[in-house]
Amino acid sequence: MAIALDRSVGLSWSRHRVAIECWSELTRGMTVVDRLNVSGDDTNRHVWSAQGGEMGTDIVWTFDSARFKSMLTAALAF
Repeated sequence: MAIALDRSVGLSWSRHRVAIECWSELTRGMTVVDRLNVSGDDTNRHVWSAQGGEMGTDIVWTFDSARFKSMLTAALAF
């Protein structure tokens, strides 16, 4: 049974492209977020096009930690 996320726990959200870097020597194993939204620029398009998909991953930057802990405790007790 899936437990729904209460999105109101997030205080600051934005939508960006995201990639999990698997091969780069500089960022291998990192989650890379295009927070500056430069994936469509001519100089960056070739790098991000290899990642596929469209821009559209919601990223939460700040959240209410007390509410999150309460939600997590409730989910683990389920």
